[in-house]
Amino acid sequence: MYRFYSPEYLYLLLLIPLLMGVGFYAFRKRRAQERRFAELPLLKTLKPESSTKRRIWRNGFLLLALVFTIGMLARPQVSARQDVPKEEKGIEAMICLDISNSMLCEDVKPNRLSFAKQVLGRLFDVMRNDKVGLVVFAGNAYTQIPITTDLSAAKQFLSDISPSMVTAQGTAIGAAVDLASKSFSDNKEIGKTIIVLTDGENHEGDVLEAVGRAREAGIRVNVVGLGTSEGAPIPYEGGYLKDEGGNPVVTKFDEQMCKEIATAGDGTFFSGQSASALVRAVESQLDKLPKAVLTSSASSGYREVYGWFGLAALVCLLLEFAIQERKSRFFSKLKLFDR
Repeated sequence: MYRFYSPEYLYLLLLIPLLMGVGFYAFRKRRAQERRFAELPLLKTLKPESSTKRRIWRNGFLLLALVFTIGMLARPQVSARQDVPKEEKGIEAMICLDISNSMLCEDVKPNRLSFAKQVLGRLFDVMRNDKVGLVVFAGNAYTQIPITTDLSAAKQFLSDISPSMVTAQGTAIGAAVDLASKSFSDNKEIGKTIIVLTDGENHEGDVLEAVGRAREAGIRVNVVGLGTSEGAPIPYEGGYLKDEGGNPVVTKFDEQMCKEIATAGDGTFFSGQSASALVRAVESQLDKLPKAVLTSSASSGYREVYGWFGLAALVCLLLEFAIQERKSRFFSKLKLFDR
C-alpha cells in the first residue's frame, strides 16, 4: 500500500504536457527556418554532426528528471505494515473532540483546540496497546477514525483537524456520544470508555440522556474540560468574532456542565493547563478498566521513499549531461543516435 503525504504537488505534473508542446513547437519552428536556406540532404552535408535524436533523448531525460522531482516533493510513502498476528491486552476508547469555533479561544495556550491536540497526541502514545477511534463534533458529529489499533494513523490525522471541517456550529456533545457508542465491539469482557474533550459551552440536544444510554451499555464517559471560567474572545479573520451589537463574543468554559456529563456517565472530570498532568490523570483512570485480549496486526505506519525518486531524478540529469547534442566521431560507428 502506498500514498503521497503531500499530493497537492502532483498538480505540477500538468506542466509536463505543456513543456512537451513548447519543445515540439520550438523544434518545428527551428526546422522550418533551416529549410528556408537549404533542403534536408544539403543540411546533412553542412551539419554532419548534428543529431535530432540526441536532442530528443536529452529533452526526454530532462522531463523525466522533472517528473521524479515532483514525485519527490509529493513525499511518496509505502506501508510498513507487517501482517504478523499478535495478542495484547487493552481497552476500547472513543475520543470525542470538540472543534467548534469557541475551541479557538486562547485562554489556554496556544488555544483550546491546539492544547487538546497536544493532550491527544500524548494520550495516543500511552494507549498504544488499546483500540482507539475519533469523533469530531461542533453542530454535528462525524466519525473521523473508526476504532482501530493503528494509532500512528490517528496521530498523523490530528494536525489536519480544524473548525472548518464542519459547517454547522454549536456543541453537539450528545450526538457525538451517541455516535461514539455505536463504534464499540460486542465484547462484554473489555473495558469501554468515551473521552470527551470540550469547553462545554453552548451544548445542544439531550446530552445527559445520551450519556445515560452509553452508561447503560457499559460505556463510561470521561470529560476533559478545556478553557477557563474567565474566558476570552474568539479569534476570527484577523480580529475577533463579534455579536450583532459589534461587541467581541467572549466564550467561557462551562465547568459545571462538564462535571454533570462525567457524573451521569459514571466517569471522571479532568481539567488543567498541563498536558502531561492531564494525560497522567486520564491514564490512571483508564488503567482501572478491565482489559481483554486484542488480536491485531503489527504496524509501524508508513515509510518515506522519496529518496528513490530523488536518485532517479539525479540519474536522469546525469544521462542528459552525458549525451552531447552533436555526434561523437568515436561513437558514430555504433550508430546509436542516427536519424
